[in-house]
Amino acid sequence: MQEQIVRDASNSVSQASNSIDMITERIEALSTTVIYTERVQNYLHNVYAGIKNSRAELFALEQGLAVFYDNALMRSMTLYDTAGNYTHYPIGSENNFYGDIRNAADFGYHAKWIGDTDTHLMHLIRPIESSRNFDRLGFFDIVLYADVFAQPLKELDFGRDGMFAVFDENMQCITGNANMISPLLIDDIAARRNNSVIKIKGRDYFVFYRTSDSTRWTTVGCISRSVIYDGIQKIMLIVFLLVFAIIVAAMWISFLFSQYSVRRINRLISAMHAFSNGDLSVRIMPDENPEFKELGSCFNDMVKRIESLIDSEYRVKLLKNQAELRMLEAQINPHFLYNTLNVLYWKAQMTGQDDIAQITVSLANLFHASIDRAIDFITLGEELNNIDDYIYIQKMRFRDKVQVRIAVSDVLKSYLVPKLVLQPIVENAFIHGMEPKAGNGIISIAFEDRGCDVVVTVSDDGVGMDAETAGRVLTERQGKKFQGLLNVHKRLQLYYGQDYGLSVVSTAGVGTVVTMRLRKENEHVPRNDN
Repeated sequence: MQEQIVRDASNSVSQASNSIDMITERIEALSTTVIYTERVQNYLHNVYAGIKNSRAELFALEQGLAVFYDNALMRSMTLYDTAGNYTHYPIGSENNFYGDIRNAADFGYHAKWIGDTDTHLMHLIRPIESSRNFDRLGFFDIVLYADVFAQPLKELDFGRDGMFAVFDENMQCITGNANMISPLLIDDIAARRNNSVIKIKGRDYFVFYRTSDSTRWTTVGCISRSVIYDGIQKIMLIVFLLVFAIIVAAMWISFLFSQYSVRRINRLISAMHAFSNGDLSVRIMPDENPEFKELGSCFNDMVKRIESLIDSEYRVKLLKNQAELRMLEAQINPHFLYNTLNVLYWKAQMTGQDDIAQITVSLANLFHASIDRAIDFITLGEELNNIDDYIYIQKMRFRDKVQVRIAVSDVLKSYLVPKLVLQPIVENAFIHGMEPKAGNGIISIAFEDRGCDVVVTVSDDGVGMDAETAGRVLTERQGKKFQGLLNVHKRLQLYYGQDYGLSVVSTAGVGTVVTMRLRKENEHVPRNDN
């Protein structure tokens, strides 16, 4: 840090030196402009030729000098001829400096700066040559206050103990507080020892200088070492306080964020505890934080799925229990009834009652299929055998009034289907479609292979029903009239999902179409031995 401050101080001295160079260059350029004006050249040519200038020519010369005069920088401007005669501007600022000019070294064709330490003035002396034949016509002297060159030094911030000075090429002070700078410092500058440390009045100072390439003036700046150290200490204190404030702010923000996160996590833990205690209605409110929002959404979805699974499992068990209860109520000693049907079959055979014997066999087969609780799935071919037995029994009742057409490929007969899903649909066609009809009718049963599914269509041209009644068939509002269809529909959805089941389309006086969608199953379902 000290090196940076020293480097900045050195750059400040260089900038001050450049500013002083700009002032000198401006004055030198102005002097060149003045000496080659037509009025100055004519006036001096007359003097050089021994021709006396008129008062009008003298007045014109003074007016020409007035154009270039800058009261803020200059004390006066003076034209000297080769005989030492001079003309001043402004009037009353006479200061004959011709003797010092004559005593100075040869000017050649260049301007020269001469300092007057007694009066604190600076003279820019420029030889005047003829623009016609380059003969020496005289000299032009611009007198400036030395304080003009002190202004760039005043802009330097070297502390209250800082010292500045500008020396000419002979190490004579032009401006500044050089009286406070020891001769040893001047010797150091002459020896070109820049950025050195020297004692001035018992205190250590860093010394910086820069010598101008154009004027050979040296700008010197001295800054106390204590000022640098005080500045470093202030900067270090500011940095320390800033770092401390940042650390405190970061800790406070981290604390707030952690508390905010802890509250969210606690809400999630509370919801989990409530869920583990059986509260399926618990939900986590949406959060503006993306991570917690996603976490809450996943938790809510999980609870919904578990609630749905529990509800589905409960409904399956409820339906199963109800079915078992109805079966127990309806089947008093089922094996006794099944054996009784076998006795009736043999009696009919022995007496030659073939029709009665066949009906008894069909009824026994249907009864056996309904009371066999060991299996839930049978092949489609076995289900069609049950339908054949049911149709035979119904045809004995309806005779030729009803014709049944079945269209199925042998390939589909090997797939497994839930037991007794087709019989309630065919029964609905007989009881609610054909029985109320006055004339003959047809029931069609068609099987269609649709990729992973099998679609069964049972249609009749019976009495049908209106659209409102058809819309209630698969709902709880239909009463017990279509309870068989509703039970089949619920069983299929419990087995396969909501995309499967029944659909009913009917038109009064035209007929009814019941469509059943099943999923193809190739593997046998394990038997339920209970």
